[in-house]
Amino acid sequence: MPKNLNTNKKHIVVVGMGFVGLTLGLTLAESGHNVIGLEQNEISLKKLQNGNPHFYEKNLKRLLQKNLRKKRIKFLRKFIELKKFDINYFIIAVGTPIDRNKKVHLKTIFKISNEIFSLIKKKTIVILRSTVKIGTTRKIEEIFKSKKNKVNFAFCPERTIEGDALNELKYLPQIIGCENRNVRKNVNDLFLSITKNCVNLNTYEQAEMVKLIDNSYRDSIFSFSNQIAKMGELMGIDVNESLLKANYKYPRNTLPKAGLVGGPCLTKDPHILMESLKNKVKLPIIKESRLNNESIPKFTIKLMKNNVKKNFKNALICGLTFKGMPENDDVRNSLSLNVIQELKINYKNINIDTLDPYLKNNYLKQSIKQHYNNFNQIKKKYDLIIIANNNKYWKTIKFKNFNKRIVTKGLLYDYWNTFENIKKKNYIVYGSGNLIKKL
Repeated sequence: MPKNLNTNKKHIVVVGMGFVGLTLGLTLAESGHNVIGLEQNEISLKKLQNGNPHFYEKNLKRLLQKNLRKKRIKFLRKFIELKKFDINYFIIAVGTPIDRNKKVHLKTIFKISNEIFSLIKKKTIVILRSTVKIGTTRKIEEIFKSKKNKVNFAFCPERTIEGDALNELKYLPQIIGCENRNVRKNVNDLFLSITKNCVNLNTYEQAEMVKLIDNSYRDSIFSFSNQIAKMGELMGIDVNESLLKANYKYPRNTLPKAGLVGGPCLTKDPHILMESLKNKVKLPIIKESRLNNESIPKFTIKLMKNNVKKNFKNALICGLTFKGMPENDDVRNSLSLNVIQELKINYKNINIDTLDPYLKNNYLKQSIKQHYNNFNQIKKKYDLIIIANNNKYWKTIKFKNFNKRIVTKGLLYDYWNTFENIKKKNYIVYGSGNLIKKL
């Protein structure tokens, strides 16, 4: 047994040190377990070994350095390095992206399953945590059973929100799909070491569906608000106040703000749910909700092009990450990038700068001219500024400071109604209906 890991707790291997795997691994380590994080990306691996996370999450760096120092977590790259460990749990937490045909990519999960096959012992439990189409866990189990007499499986989906995952892991109920009573008890005990509640389901398929339901539902209610916002834009009616007042002391409404809705989960999980049905039945609400949310950048920029008689030359996009709250540095499937794309299509010679306080690297080097992390760094003026996500940082800048960075007859377009009480001709909020009015 290696000296740099505790021996009085279970050994847990978490495969995949992305947003899901690293936050879970550190939470387990913080509770006293021995955790081994497996990460095959050499750059990310080196950062983790040196105590530097490869993405932003509140308190993540502090927790990583603490548990490295206490020798409760270690990071490795190759499966062969795991042979010297007595492993109680394998938790698979790798990403499951969708391809251009909206089909989920599961090859990595099956590859990992083959890798760990030779490492599992009689009491080893394999927990699948990645978001998958319904029936995947059972398929993997069947492959294992064809090679080995007994395999212990559970499906326990991730349900945390990026930016606040370390906190949510402490109180969100853990979903456990397991068909063996003894295995289920062990998995319950594991997760009860980090949270107070577990919800047990009798089949893998029920648990697989929970995650897909969660995100498809969220996507649908955002889509409803976006449909109302589209109506407002086309009819010249400010519907933002209508959406707000529809919720006021009315217990049957939980309408969110309209805005850009993207990211790694909401853009793919509805498609995974639909793919699970294998075309046996259509899911028009789920399908159209996603398509509607994805249409917002093209819809709004086209509306701007047709109604604002100005050929924008210099633009500033505020907020590149797929959401602003909680704070994160994730640009995967961010609709802010689609806004940039639509601007370039509709305004051929436009120069685009970007501002994001949490995105330290310029991921769009070929598409933009300058990237800023701090508003005070900006000295030039723009004829178009767009607030693309709901980061609370924009409120700290204040409207008057934004206004100083806009040329005469320039425009501040806000997808998230950041400055609710501002009524200025050059400030246009998505859903206000002002784009079709004469400016």
